[in-house]
Amino acid sequence: ARTPAVERRRRRGAGPMSWDGGDNDWHRIGSDGVLGSAIPGVVATIMPHETEWGAQKLEKKLRDYFSKAAKHLQFRGKSLPTLVNEYADNVMGSIFAGLGDRDWLLTGPADFLLCVDGGIKDHFLSYMLRGVSQLDFEQLVLAAYDRAFDEQRFGPILSEAVPNVVSGPKIKKKVWNAVDLGRKDEVASGIATADDFTHHWINSAVAQISRGSYGSPEAAPSRCP
Repeated sequence: ARTPAVERRRRRGAGPMSWDGGDNDWHRIGSDGVLGSAIPGVVATIMPHETEWGAQKLEKKLRDYFSKAAKHLQFRGKSLPTLVNEYADNVMGSIFAGLGDRDWLLTGPADFLLCVDGGIKDHFLSYMLRGVSQLDFEQLVLAAYDRAFDEQRFGPILSEAVPNVVSGPKIKKKVWNAVDLGRKDEVASGIATADDFTHHWINSAVAQISRGSYGSPEAAPSRCP
């Protein structure tokens, strides 16, 4: 039976995450590793929509993003879930910083899950992956990738909306941080319905602003988030 993450890849038309020899056998595919095998396929789906770079340049940039994302990770004393999420944050931050103006990144076919998977397998210390089942690994990587992508996608939207509500650099920063943190908290809570999510998000954001306004909710902008 397909695991949930594999089924998701199938529906998107992508291949499954690589896994060989059962739940405890991690390996690299070919001389370029798992990441090197994943990037060309992703680039091939992007190129019909890319208007500035050729395929070779895009592949090189993506290799750099996914490789450098692991260079500054501090492995000692951290759990695998923590490191996977830090890696996903680093990668998606670099991609949005370098390619955030591309329409295909937000609305097109770009899907970097297999690259995140490959980057972890190629660059994480091997002992961290021993004894981790395929299902657990896929769910962990999928959740980290979806969260990191969503946060990077939302950031520019929030930056564009905040000046329509408040003015002044300090209050803009306060409101931006409050709305962003409130949203992250509600995403992490796993609220099921859109109405409940919005309700809790608003309450959380206003509470954040209130705490930064000496506990005075009336000092918070009434139109946020």
